[in-house]
Amino acid sequence: MTGPATDTADVIIIGTGVIGTATSFELAKQGYKTVCVDRNSQIGHGSTAGSCAIIRMHYSTRDGTAFAFEGYHYWRDWADYLGLSSDHALARFIECGCLVMKTEANGYLEKHIGHSQTLSIPIEDWDADQIQTRLPIYNLASYAPARPRDDDAFGQPNGTRLKGGIFWPKAGYVTDPALSAQNLAAAAARHGARYRLRAEVIEILQKVGQSTG
Repeated sequence: MTGPATDTADVIIIGTGVIGTATSFELAKQGYKTVCVDRNSQIGHGSTAGSCAIIRMHYSTRDGTAFAFEGYHYWRDWADYLGLSSDHALARFIECGCLVMKTEANGYLEKHIGHSQTLSIPIEDWDADQIQTRLPIYNLASYAPARPRDDDAFGQPNGTRLKGGIFWPKAGYVTDPALSAQNLAAAAARHGARYRLRAEVIEILQKVGQSTG
């Protein structure tokens, strides 16, 4: 998948993380000639490799929420989306759900609840008793507000308890974020995408306000 020293392309993508490889995959499927350039020696070994790879739908904007929910379906049907042969090792999406506590600071998640309901994203409203039943290990003591480490009250509960949260059952995480980028790169390569590793971009050439190389 590594290209020659000199490449021409319709689109040059900087980075081979999950965003770069996904962009390459979608463009290559549409017939664009793409080259991904990355200073690292392996695909997906930049910030993507350090990601906690959470797949969530609780975003503060409607567009962000809709975008995330669309992405969930690709992660859920990862093998079908990629179209790779069965001998490829694939990253897996673990759909375990995600609980977010309702607090005054986050507006008791009213905005997030509204976006989820508008977009038909499943949610469950758990009160404190439900949380203790479903997750008995969970400590509902409140430690707000955030304090610096040298504050005498750092790490001490404030005497109140959290009253509940919203559970998004479709949320989860990807088992190996670096592998997910490598999966996307392999899928893109089937459509002609190429990659330049150990190559650092030092300048973007421009002419009359447009990138030329």
